[in-house]
Formats: sequence, C-alpha cells, structure tokens
Amino acid sequence: MPRPSHRTTKRRKIFKKTPGGTNKKIVKRRITTKAKCGLCKKTLQGVKTTKNMSKTKKKPGRKYSGHLCSPCTQRITKLQTRINEGNILKKDTDVKYQKYLTGKQK
Repeated sequence: MPRPSHRTTKRRKIFKKTPGGTNKKIVKRRITTKAKCGLCKKTLQGVKTTKNMSKTKKKPGRKYSGHLCSPCTQRITKLQTRINEGNILKKDTDVKYQKYLTGKQK
C-alpha cells in the first residue's frame, strides 16, 4: 500500500531498474512548466509558476491573460474591432485566430 502522500496524480510514477535487477517504483513531484502563448508558443511574461500562490496572483488581470502574449492579444483585439465595425468578416481571418474571435460568421 502506498503512502497517502503518494496516492495523487500530482506525483509522477517512475520505474527504475536497481543494480540488483529488480524494478522499483519511485514517486516524484511533477515539474511545473512555464505558460506559453496559444498562438505563437512564446513563454508568457508576468505569469508565475509557483504552486503556493492564489490563481489571481499568478497571472495579470487583463483579457486573455495566461493564454496569449501581449502582441497576440493586441492582434486579436484589432481583428475583433474590425469585425464589430463590419470591415471584415470572421471567416476572412486566419484559422488560428478564429478561436478567440466572436462576431459575424458570414
């Protein structure tokens, strides 16, 4: 029976072969990765990866924070404004931007 602290999905189970030839299960803590932009895959600035902070302190308080970087957010905002004004349609934009846009389809 594993220890109660090991019975969680937040820990990674690794099987190591010992010098004696037997396999032993080692339980390690998962490594937190830095947040990346959903469009350009750059690491996001201002998003912290520590586990002992609340969710509101980990990311900035603006639209698409924690999902998109600043240049991609500006690009999405410009496209959204153009769609709302009727200058372009949502289907005329690039496919990767359409997930973040709302507006007229036709």
